[in-house]
Amino acid sequence: MARAGRKPQGYELIEKRPGSADTKARVWAFVRTLNGELRIEDACRELGIEASRFFDLRNTWIDKSLEFLTPRPAGRPARQTAEDPEFTALKAELAAVRKQLTVAQLQAALREAASGEPASAAADERESPLKKRRRLRKERTSRRPMSRR
Repeated sequence: MARAGRKPQGYELIEKRPGSADTKARVWAFVRTLNGELRIEDACRELGIEASRFFDLRNTWIDKSLEFLTPRPAGRPARQTAEDPEFTALKAELAAVRKQLTVAQLQAALREAASGEPASAAADERESPLKKRRRLRKERTSRRPMSRR
């Protein structure tokens, strides 16, 4: 009884792939030696290499194949966070500026506590001259007696 499906492919499968003839001959020699169809000495003679080089190449091929076929987590790999050196420098600068700001705020709070002035007095120092003039004018008019308004 005939089996359904595709006919098994052998060397033709390697031949159809892109690559040089030498590379394809090496792969085919690796496969045949692993199957026991070809002795190592014969494979080395066909490829024109020493046995030690053959073993190095075959072991590297097997290692890379196993690495490639190792199951990986499904989905897109996590984004690598290799940061741009300029971005890293800017982050460091931002951290330094934030630290300076915190120090300045603490120094201002300590000066305020030492001088005994309320926080509003410190706000007056930061007030623009125009706003200060308007605020003082408003305070003066609110202190006038009712009859003069």
